[in-house]
Amino acid sequence: MYPNVIGRSAASRCKPSKINPVVQVEVEAAIKVADWLKYIENGAAKSGTADPMGTYDFTWMWEELGLSDLRR
Repeated sequence: MYPNVIGRSAASRCKPSKINPVVQVEVEAAIKVADWLKYIENGAAKSGTADPMGTYDFTWMWEELGLSDLRR
C-alpha cells in the first residue's frame, strides 16, 4: 500500500525520501493511526476478560481505515 515506508524504522521514516511529500504525509498519518489502534488494543487486552473491552474485536476498525496491512 505504501511502498518504501512501511517496515522502515521510525528514524529512517523521518529521513527525506524520493516519494511525493503528500504521500509521505499520508503514510506518516496512517502509521500514527495504526500505532494508536495498537495502543488501544493492547490496553483493552490488559484489562482482562471481566471488562467488556478486554474481549472487544478491533478488526473492523483496521479494515474500515484500510490499515489491515499495518496490523501485526
